[in-house]
Amino acid sequence: PADLLSRFEAGDVYNPDLYVNDLEPPAFELMPELRQMCDDLRKFGFQAVMMSGSGTTCFAIGMPLEEVQETWVDELQAKYDVEVFEEMFCRRIADEPSLWYTEQPPGAVLTN
Repeated sequence: PADLLSRFEAGDVYNPDLYVNDLEPPAFELMPELRQMCDDLRKFGFQAVMMSGSGTTCFAIGMPLEEVQETWVDELQAKYDVEVFEEMFCRRIADEPSLWYTEQPPGAVLTN
């Protein structure tokens, strides 16, 4: 865990090796569609994909491929009957040391 934390702190957040959940293998065995959904998220271009906890949530970090940016949510919902919540990380403004974080301005795009 200390190694994973130090790599996160160093900014290696897109490395899929940093996302570990020991419950994934048994959950995927019981519900293969969970594995397929995570695989589909990777095919859409997300860099890191994993199941959270015991399988109530799967999440993806990064941005989808440009060619599926307008369609990936509808495709995932149609195939798996799931809810999709898109979120963007808050970022600290480098030239404003007094601010801990700020909301993204309208139209902001996450870059990898």
